[in-house]
Amino acid sequence: MHLKHQKAFLTNRLIGGNNLINHLKYSLMNEFKLIEGEFNAADAREILFNLLEDKVSFHYKIIFSHEERFGNKDHRSVERLKTLKENKIEITELLEKADKEERLVKINSTIQLSFK
Repeated sequence: MHLKHQKAFLTNRLIGGNNLINHLKYSLMNEFKLIEGEFNAADAREILFNLLEDKVSFHYKIIFSHEERFGNKDHRSVERLKTLKENKIEITELLEKADKEERLVKINSTIQLSFK
């Protein structure tokens, strides 16, 4: 039996017939296109700022919850907020330039999901 087939056969025997497909499905990287397209600066601003605002709101909730439960701030969320605010400044500058030059903005955003 070829090595590739042996490995699949052994995996199938260890995991069990139908569960093999589920095991492979959830052990690999899964990618999803979240945003894909070209936008004028105003539309790009709306899309990106809504996304950033949701992320900022999420981290503020984490910080508040952590303070209520443990009496201190969640340091990962505090650091993430700093990064998101810096990103917003940079994005604002780029979108202002695109608007001034009447250029389209190409946005591609892929979400990668995997299990640990």
